[in-house]
Amino acid sequence: MSQGHNFLPKFLFVSNLLKAMKIRQQVPNDVLPPSSSGGVIHHLRSLHRHTLDMLPMSHFPQAFREVVQAVLLDRVMQASLEQEKKLNWCREVKSLVPLRTNGDGNCLLHAASQYILGVQDTDLVLRKALHSALKDTDTRNFRMRFQTELLHSQEFTQTGLRYTTLNWEEEWEKVVNMASPVSGRSGLQYDSLEDIHIFVLCNILRRPIVVIADQVLRSMKSGSSFSPLSVGGIYLPLHWPPGECYKYPIVLGYDSQHFAPLITVKDSGPEIRAVPLSCPGRGVFEELRVHFLLEKEQEQRERLLREYLLLVDIPVSGPGYEAAHIIQAARLDEGNLPEDMNLMEDYLQLVNHEYKRWQEDREPAQQPRPERPPPFSVSQLSLVEIRCATPRCTYYVSVETQPHCHECFERQRAAGRSDDARGAGPEVEGGARAVPGSALLPSPRSAPPTAPSLSLYSETHAMKCKTPGCLFTLSVEHDGLCERCFSARQEGLPRPGAPQDLPPRGWAQRGRRDAERCSVCQQEALRIFNGRCTDCLWADRDRTAPQPGRAEDSSLTALHRQAPPARACKRAGCQYYGTAEKLGFCTICYVDYQTNHRPDPATGQQWAPSSGAPRSEAGFQNLSRCLTAGCGAAGLPVCEGYCNKCFIKEQGVRLGRVAPRGPLVTRAAQPKQTQSRMQCSRANCSNASAGWTELCAECHARGQREGRRAQAPKEASKQRCRTHGCDHYANQEKQGYCNECHHFKQIYRA
Repeated sequence: MSQGHNFLPKFLFVSNLLKAMKIRQQVPNDVLPPSSSGGVIHHLRSLHRHTLDMLPMSHFPQAFREVVQAVLLDRVMQASLEQEKKLNWCREVKSLVPLRTNGDGNCLLHAASQYILGVQDTDLVLRKALHSALKDTDTRNFRMRFQTELLHSQEFTQTGLRYTTLNWEEEWEKVVNMASPVSGRSGLQYDSLEDIHIFVLCNILRRPIVVIADQVLRSMKSGSSFSPLSVGGIYLPLHWPPGECYKYPIVLGYDSQHFAPLITVKDSGPEIRAVPLSCPGRGVFEELRVHFLLEKEQEQRERLLREYLLLVDIPVSGPGYEAAHIIQAARLDEGNLPEDMNLMEDYLQLVNHEYKRWQEDREPAQQPRPERPPPFSVSQLSLVEIRCATPRCTYYVSVETQPHCHECFERQRAAGRSDDARGAGPEVEGGARAVPGSALLPSPRSAPPTAPSLSLYSETHAMKCKTPGCLFTLSVEHDGLCERCFSARQEGLPRPGAPQDLPPRGWAQRGRRDAERCSVCQQEALRIFNGRCTDCLWADRDRTAPQPGRAEDSSLTALHRQAPPARACKRAGCQYYGTAEKLGFCTICYVDYQTNHRPDPATGQQWAPSSGAPRSEAGFQNLSRCLTAGCGAAGLPVCEGYCNKCFIKEQGVRLGRVAPRGPLVTRAAQPKQTQSRMQCSRANCSNASAGWTELCAECHARGQREGRRAQAPKEASKQRCRTHGCDHYANQEKQGYCNECHHFKQIYRA
C-alpha cells in the first residue's frame, strides 16, 4: 500500500457494518424519558459508561503510522490545538488524538457518540433526545443558568447590553430551534449547536464533558483573531447528584466551528491517563472555566470538581522553565467496550492487512517477492460439470484439459516431460514404468489413461475390485483395486476378510534401506519371505484362495490342519495364550513360574498357577516384599519399601494424621522403616525430610511464613493511596503511596 493508494476507511463503522448497525440499534432502547424513569431529563441507562481507545501503533514504522493517522485522524485540528498549547502540552499525561468526524452541523453529537460507542449519531437519536429535553421538560433551571452565563459574557459586560423579557424569550426559542433534528437554515444539513447544548448534553449522558478549544476565533488563512471564543472548558451534569453520574469525563476538541472526539492513545507508556484542567497562559497556568455555574456555585468550584470528577495532582514545569507547579487533572477511563461493540479491533485488523501490502510495495525490486496466484484466465470459464479423473480430486474438468482439471493436467504434462528426459524404465503390467527401489504407486503425475480405459468409469461398464469378496468398483489408477483396498495396502493394514498368516502388502517396501530382490518380480524389497516379496505372496494367495463352488486346495487345508489350536494361558485370569515350550504358560507367567516354583522357606507353600487371582507384578529374585502386611507385591526403594499401590495409601494415611493448624506434626510409628531417609510430605517436593518433621527445612520455613501472613490483618493491604483523588491502593513499602504516585514523587523531588 503506497501513500497514493490508501485503501483504509476514514471512519470506524466502515470496518464492520454489521457490528455498527447492531450498536446503533441499542442506542434508542437505552434512552429513557423522564416520565418512565423518574429522572429530571432524558438520559441514557448504561451506554454512557463506555469509552473508546485509539488502536496501538507504536510497533509500526513512523512512515506507516503517518499513513494511518492521515486517514483516521483530524490532523488539521490536532496541529492547530497543539500549536496553541491547548492539546498534548503536558508530557506527564497520555496523548490525545482527534478522530475524523462529519461536519454536517451535528458534529457535537457525532463526536460524543464516537467517544463512547465508536459510531456517529447518524440516526439522530442523541439529537432528538436533546431537542425533547429542551422542548418537553421543565427547562426553568436551564434557562436561569443560560441567562446567568450570558450576563457574565464579554458581550454584556463590555458593551452594557440589556435584555428585556421579550428578548430572553427570543433567545431561548433560538436555542430550542437550533437543536431541532430537521434540516438547518445555515447551509448545513443541521443547525450548529452552542455551549448551552453541551451543558444539556452532559446532563443527558450523566457524564462530565471537557472541551479543548482555543480562546479566540481565528482566521483559517492568516491566523488572526476575530472574536473571543468561550466554548472551551468544563461542563458538569449539575442536574444530577454526583453519585448517579459517571465521573470519567468525555473529552472533545473544538476548532474552526467543528467538534471531534479526543481519544487516548493506547500504549504502555508511564504517562498518566488524564486530561489537564489547566493550560499554559502568559507566564502562568490558566484554569479551564466551569460553565453554567450560578452565583452561589462560583465559590464552590473546587468542591464541585471533586464531586463530579476524579482529580489527581500533577507536577509540571512552568511556562518559562521556572520551578515545578502542581496542577489538577481529571482521570480518564480506559477503553472498556466489549468485543461485540469494539469497532477499533476490526479497524486494527484492516490496518494489519494493509501493513503487509505496504511492506511489499516498499521492498526493493531486486529482492524476490512471494509468488502470487496466477491471473484470471478466460479459459477457466470453459468448465464442464464432470469431476476430474484423478482420484480424490475435487475440481471439475475443462473442455481443453479433460478428463482432468487444469491443475492435474499441468502436473501430468510436467511429469511427462521429466520422464522423457530421464528415459523410460522397465515396463510392467498395465503399461506403467517401474522405478527400481520403489513400489508401483500410481499418482497424478502418470500419463492420462487412454480412451478405452476411461469407459470403465461409466455405470454400464463397472468392474468389481480384484480383491476376493470386495463389492466396490475397481479403479484403473489403482491397478485394478478399489480405493479402500488400495489405501489398506499402502498403509500396511490387512485386507478386509483376508487371512492373517501373511504380512500386509507393501510392508516389505518400507522401513529400511538395505533391500533384497524378489525371485518372482525381480523388484527390490526390504523383507523377503521364501524368496518372494509381500506383493508376490499376496498374489499367490489370491490365486490359491478357495472360490465359492470350488473345492479347497489340499495343501492349504493340510497346512491349516497341522497348526495346533491356540490355548489360553494355564494361569487363571491371564489374557495371553500359552505355548507347549512354556509348559502351557505365556512368557510372563512362565518367568514367574520359574522364579517361584520352589517352596517358600518362610511359609512352606508352593506357587500354584490356578490358586487365587493373578498378581499384578511378576516376581523376581533378590527383591524385597512390600512393607504392608498381607501384600505380596515387590517393594520399591523409591516408594520407601512399599509397592506403588500401598505407597499411595500410606501417603493418604499420613496426610490424614497431620493437624489442621500447623505443619509440625510428628510421624506415627510405622510398621517397618527402611534404611533410606524419609521424603518430604509436601506435594511436588523431592527433598528429604528433616527427621523431626515430615517436611523438609525449606517447606517448613515456607509454612511458617504463610501462617504469619494469614494471621496478618487483611485490611492493612487495602488502604487507599495518600495522594488526594487517587483511587489506587497504597503500597506499604512506598510510604503509603501507590507505585505510580511514588514514582512521580521521586522524579520531581530530585
